[in-house]
Amino acid sequence: MSFRTARAQRCGGDPETGVSTRGRCGHLGRPHRNRAQKPSHPRRWPGPRERKSIAVFAQCVAETALAWTLDYRAERRAFGTPVGDFQHTRFLLAELATEIEVTRVYVDNAITALNDGTLTPVDAAKVKWWAGELQTRVLDRCVQLHGGYGYMLEYPIARAFVDARIQTIYGGTTEAMKEIIGRDLAKRRGSR
Repeated sequence: MSFRTARAQRCGGDPETGVSTRGRCGHLGRPHRNRAQKPSHPRRWPGPRERKSIAVFAQCVAETALAWTLDYRAERRAFGTPVGDFQHTRFLLAELATEIEVTRVYVDNAITALNDGTLTPVDAAKVKWWAGELQTRVLDRCVQLHGGYGYMLEYPIARAFVDARIQTIYGGTTEAMKEIIGRDLAKRRGSR
């Protein structure tokens, strides 16, 4: 039995073509919805919990990327010297370590606020955009420190770099997060 036939049997479709005849799609049996139809439930916008979770993930990836880079810079040599012995490399790693540690405290405060029930959508937007942008910035610099190896997908830093771009998009783009924060600031000042 072919995959197409098996899928058609599960979904109530034609075994020859594999096309569903019951208005269902895929093997999960989700109802097929015409684009013109309204969804049966209202759109759920990302809330503080989701944005905080995205920030936690971004923080963890940034910390991991720094750890990979610290290990790599001890092994890699350029001009007969370990890459980690160059002053610029040490300064850059010091900056990244500081930014990551400061962001960790910020994310931890957001987790505490969420657990206490005091994390506002504005605070969640702040921590989400900051941590997402930090992840992107850290990975960019870590790839640079890996040199050409940073672009080879055999190295985890390259895969993390590719995956990081979505952090600033899902759960609300960085620009949308800044708009939420800006509107709140304008509202506090009494202007529009």
